[in-house]
Amino acid sequence: MTIEASRIVARRDPLLSATLIEVGPLPGVRAGSGLAWDGNRLLVIQDDAFAVASVDPASREVTRWILSGEGDGLAKTVKPDFEAVFVDSNRQLYVVGSGSKPGRRSWARLDLASRTVELIQPKGLYEAIGRAIARVPNIEGSVLVGDRL
Repeated sequence: MTIEASRIVARRDPLLSATLIEVGPLPGVRAGSGLAWDGNRLLVIQDDAFAVASVDPASREVTRWILSGEGDGLAKTVKPDFEAVFVDSNRQLYVVGSGSKPGRRSWARLDLASRTVELIQPKGLYEAIGRAIARVPNIEGSVLVGDRL
């Protein structure tokens, strides 16, 4: 199957597949805007909370890293809108806000070794993206290839 939309072309690859093995709620996990591995644990980014859920897929145990405040779910008008995540070569996990509104332009950097957290306000980055695309950015994903985001 081929999908075309203006200049974007995608093809379904029959060699890529996934099997859904279980569906069910996990305590403290309401969404999965971004996913990354930390060893054998899955880190789940939620768009409505200043928190990251660390999930052991085998036991379903969930632990949370609070990024700011209480880490609870927030109303749509004040949520951080974290939508993307990537891990750099220094084992730093970056959680990226969409940038769709001024309050959604925060990043969090988590050092996976020391478990320390730093909130970052990369204002200039969102302004540069906005100028390049001639509209307000709305980041929905990220990938790090070498040293390029």
